[in-house]
Amino acid sequence: MWSSPPASRSRSPRRRDGGAPGTGRALSRSGSTTHAVLSSRAAAPPGARRPGAPRARRSATPRTPMTDASVLARIQSDMTAAMKAQDTATLSTLRMLKAALMEAKTKKPKDATLSAEEEIEVLQRYVKKRRETIEELERLGRTETIAAERREIEVTQRYLPQPLGEDELRALVREAVAATGATGPREMGKVVGAVMAKVRGRAEGGVVSRLVREVLGG
Repeated sequence: MWSSPPASRSRSPRRRDGGAPGTGRALSRSGSTTHAVLSSRAAAPPGARRPGAPRARRSATPRTPMTDASVLARIQSDMTAAMKAQDTATLSTLRMLKAALMEAKTKKPKDATLSAEEEIEVLQRYVKKRRETIEELERLGRTETIAAERREIEVTQRYLPQPLGEDELRALVREAVAATGATGPREMGKVVGAVMAKVRGRAEGGVVSRLVREVLGG
């Protein structure tokens, strides 16, 4: 009995390199994509976000700006250093300064802190007391403890602004006299006030008053 020959299976023509049809085009496209990605990475500047990379999340907490340490913080730090060095004289002075600052702080509202100007005023009052003590000791002839008092002044001045010299102060006094129109000792107060507003923390009121009196002829 005659039968028709079996139907032949259709075969896709094979590439000479053994790959399936279309594979070469796929590899070509893949290679082109990879080359483009690598090229873009190489061309991107340092720190730039790569194509397709997720965006970095920004921190919700803003950065705190850097500020100078307060006088009290510096004193506390130096107290630790003085203890390690067993510098009892410096440590004693620093404890007195800390106590003076803490006492001034208790006079302010709860949780309030001393401003930089207030801290300087506290230390200047401390220096003034030490100088008054030296004058009293000299008057009484008890000079054996004067060196210790001067040492306390030296330690305290580390935390105060660089003081102005008398020549600089005298020039500021003359400027204040011209600006206020003062002509005699009776107007000394407004001249002193004008000068102290400019040199606060860098000159003692007693020195300024003396120079104003000299310039006004009082």
